[in-house]
This record gives sequence, C-alpha cells and structure tokens, in this order.
Amino acid sequence: MTQKQTFEQSILMNPLRVPLSAVGYVLVLLFAATGPWATYRYVPGTTVLIPVALGMLLSVVSIASLMLRMRPAAVLPAVVLLVFCGLVAASIMWTINVEVWFQITAWWIICFIAFFGCLQFVRGRKRLVGLALACMVAALLTFPFLSQDAYMHVAEESRRFSVDGHNANHTGYALAACSFVILVVLRLLRVHLIVRLVLFAAVALIGIELVMLGTRGAQFSFLLAIAAALLSLKISSNLRLGFAIALGVTAILVPSGLLSPVLAWFDVLSARGTGDLSGRLVLWNDALVWVGRYPWLGIGPGSFPTVNDLGLEPHNQLLNILLTTGLVGMFLFAGLTVSIVLAIQSHAAKLASAVFLILGCFYVPIASSGQIDLIVPIWLALAFAICLSEGAANPGRQRNLGDG
Repeated sequence: MTQKQTFEQSILMNPLRVPLSAVGYVLVLLFAATGPWATYRYVPGTTVLIPVALGMLLSVVSIASLMLRMRPAAVLPAVVLLVFCGLVAASIMWTINVEVWFQITAWWIICFIAFFGCLQFVRGRKRLVGLALACMVAALLTFPFLSQDAYMHVAEESRRFSVDGHNANHTGYALAACSFVILVVLRLLRVHLIVRLVLFAAVALIGIELVMLGTRGAQFSFLLAIAAALLSLKISSNLRLGFAIALGVTAILVPSGLLSPVLAWFDVLSARGTGDLSGRLVLWNDALVWVGRYPWLGIGPGSFPTVNDLGLEPHNQLLNILLTTGLVGMFLFAGLTVSIVLAIQSHAAKLASAVFLILGCFYVPIASSGQIDLIVPIWLALAFAICLSEGAANPGRQRNLGDG
C-alpha cells in the first residue's frame, strides 16, 4: 500500500462524502478570502489592490488545488459547502462596520497562520506548528490594541452598542474563540511544561481582557468553555488544576470588573434597548414574521435592519440564517453541522467527549443570542480544532511524514 493510499484511507469520509480535513481547510480558506475582499470593499484606494488580489488569488488557487485532489464524489458537496459559507460570508460583509476593517484584515492573516500550522501538524512537523500557534495566540491577544478607541472607551460605549461597542463585541468573541482553540490544543497535544504554562497565562489574560471589554456573551461562553474543560473525565490532574485556577480567577474578575453592582447588571434586561432581552424579543418576533412571509429562500443579507424599528440584525445566529437564506440555507447549515459532529466522533472517538463538551458550552450561548458576524471566530476555531484532531488521531502517519 502506497503512502498516498494510506493518507486517503486515514481520512474518514463524513456523510456528505467530504474529507474531514477538507472541511477544516475550506472553512479556513473561505474566511481567509473574505479578509482582503472586505478591506477593499470598505477602504477604497489603489494601495490595497495588490494585497487584495494576491490574497484572493492564493485562496482560490488553494481551494481549487484542494478540490482537484478530492475524489469525484466529494467535489459537488464541497461546492455546496462553499456556496453556503459564501452566503454566510455575504451576510457578514453586508452588515459589518466600516470601523472594523482592520480586525477583518487581522483575521485574514490569522487564518493563514492557523492554516499553515494545521497543515504542518498533519505532516508531523510539530516545531513549526508550535511557532504558528504562538503567532496566532499573540495576534489574537493584541486585538484590543489594534482598536485603541474600542479598547479605551468600551466601558462607556459597549452598553450603547455604538461603533466602539460593536468593535468591542468583535474583539470579545475573537478572544473567546482564541480561548477555545487553546483549550482544545491543551486537550489534544502533549506540549512542554513551559509552553503549557504560557498557554495557561494566555487563558488568564483573555479572561482579564474580556472583563475590561465588558462583552457579556463572550464572558459567559468563556466561563462555560473553561468549566467544560474542567469537567472532562480524561483530563490530566495538572491540566485540571490549571483549568480550576483559571476558572476561579475569572469567576472573581468578571463580577468585580462590572461598572455597576451585580444586580444592576441584571436590571438592564428589563429596559427596552438594543442590548437587552426585551429589545431582542422584539427583534426575534419581527424576524419570525418575515420568515413566515419568505420561508424558502429568506429575505437576503442586510435586509432585516431596514424593516425593523431598531435597525439591527436578529441577534440570534440560527434565526438569522433562517431569515437570510430561508429553509434551504438552514437545511444546508444543519447538514454541515451534523456532518462535522459525526465525522469528528467517528474519526477521533477518544478525543470527542472533551472537544464536544467544550465546543457545545462555548457555541450554544452565542448561537442563541448573538449576531452572525460575531460567530466568525468560532468557525475559525472549529476549523482549527478539526485539523488538529485529525493530526492527533493519526500518529502513525505523523511518524511516516515527520522525516520529510
């Protein structure tokens, strides 16, 4: 049996007949392509044409090269996957803020770093993946400093959901996604003690920055992700202790970092506005009305803010997908999600329980009460976790390719 055949047979085919690695790579490359496009869309000027053209060309070539290596039965589902993700990306680009173009560009760079790290890890080059992971963590941790206005004024502006508050939400969810990646990496890899301590420190820094940003949804998901990792049955004692310390520190920092007493934090839920529960109930009710009018293909990206009095998206990812792409898009989204879950479960059964627990606790709160453009880092983190789990579940192939 040749090495190429071993490589193909080692990748489990999911129910959509798309290789597991292809799902992760396509997700990463998709959002890598949206970065330069958004930069050109919202920052007109000839100076950005060259990086935009190179970035999009590299993404297209990479995706085309990936599809050419697929089996014929996998090409059509891969195209369907790209079309669906394109619809999601269109919604993101349509509603995004002009002020966050630099964050999209940073995501674009981080996507390529993550893709490079995943690829090198699958090939058994663990030293290079360590460097790529360190670069990605460092880039995500510096997000607040890329947005000085959002970082300095977020305490005042985040509750008003102004431009700065919107930036703060993007930054918060990006940091929370970074924490998810770190938790999965710590669960999957056996890294040196010093590297482990650095990653623990990164988790603590993320908790502190989330407190300063004041993004409640990201704080909640961050706490649940750490708690899920702590409850993992197969986790080592040292790792369990590290998670317990991080969870305790964060649990103390989050309430103390609020601008008002804890009860005042809950009082905001009773006032009708853009960031409270009653305001979101109004949005959800209006969204359901429009879903009833256009059930099959939806109303398209960017349309809902023009037909509701608050001028906002539904603040619910699942409802937003249903509203934007209709039942057809929701069916594709459900099929994609189920396929990824089944593929990971069959491909890395020993790792599935911990990864699923962390991912579920991290994803559900945001999916039920978040904007679709804030979910981008989660897709990136999920793609990163897929590629890492594939490499960790194939130690034999790593040894075969490690010398190359």
